[in-house]
Amino acid sequence: MRRNVHKYLIAIVGVSVMLITSCKKHSPDDIQSNNPVFTTVGAFDGQDFSLVAGDNNAYMFTMVNEANGVNLYSGKLTDGNFSIELGIYDGFVDYQTKQIYSELPDELIFATTSTNALLVLDKELFANVNLISGIKWSIDGVVKGYDYFEVYEPGIYLVTAEITFNDSTIETLSSELIVGYQRHANFQIKHYLNQNGMLMAWIEHGNEPIEKVRWFLDGEPISDEPQVQLSIDPQSYNLTADVSFENSVVRSKTMLVDGSLSGKFIDDLTFLETGTLTLQNQDFNLLLKVESDNVTYWSSYLDNNGSNVEITGVTHFGKNPEGDEVYKLSAHISANVSNAIGGVVHQVEFDAVFGIAIPNE
Repeated sequence: MRRNVHKYLIAIVGVSVMLITSCKKHSPDDIQSNNPVFTTVGAFDGQDFSLVAGDNNAYMFTMVNEANGVNLYSGKLTDGNFSIELGIYDGFVDYQTKQIYSELPDELIFATTSTNALLVLDKELFANVNLISGIKWSIDGVVKGYDYFEVYEPGIYLVTAEITFNDSTIETLSSELIVGYQRHANFQIKHYLNQNGMLMAWIEHGNEPIEKVRWFLDGEPISDEPQVQLSIDPQSYNLTADVSFENSVVRSKTMLVDGSLSGKFIDDLTFLETGTLTLQNQDFNLLLKVESDNVTYWSSYLDNNGSNVEITGVTHFGKNPEGDEVYKLSAHISANVSNAIGGVVHQVEFDAVFGIAIPNE
């Protein structure tokens, strides 16, 4: 059963989470246990635990972690031997400038590690596969496979295809692909090249209004118009469009232009990103980690559809030593965790008061 989060609490949490842009860790050193302030009290595998910041070397840390290029807003209360960490995945991964949103979703649920591929990189998906002898796939600069590779974890990835054509020519095409998160705007480059070498290119972008477009040919700026038209020589080019949408999303796509008109072109790699599996969104999902006896247990390794998440209060605490505002998030959580995907189930249930820091911009 999922618990609804009250609207008046959501508004404060939304502002707190979406303003976190720093990768610093914060430890409010002046917090003592005589309030008490930050605490977790509950049971793990039937064994009671209690952590109070300031007692027995226990500290509350707030940080922005990164999971495959996506921010994970986290709080961790630990005494060095046992710890509880709770994180919320960013739900606006494609925004260039973070906006302040008044609320999170009505329901907060746990992220689950997928057992199915979220993204399939497959040579056979290319429209002109009959001209391609092989593709070397790289992700974030690391070679992952040849012709076929599967991605199972949500994230933002720089995917590069080094394409070998049947005539032994080699071309490279890269694109940032969003996998497992909502895309608030998207587009694809389209083009036409006539027999005289006159290239016309434009973008298809659905219903989301565009603020501006910048075009680059092999990295050199060529136009700021919605469409580009120019004469090219009979060789290969990388044509890039940087698009800023009115809702503040900024995305960049690159296509391979074949000036020889021999069919060795690729509009861009968007066709890989828009597959059905990539839409299993993880926006604003929760991640719970428990560390005990030097073993880390993850909520994402198990199905937590029946787990409970209840936000019971949000209040302003003050400032930490870095000068950032700190909010107290009170919650009751019941979940399953494991140290392996689909592994042994360990039950954890606790009440917590966690700190959320808002770094100064």
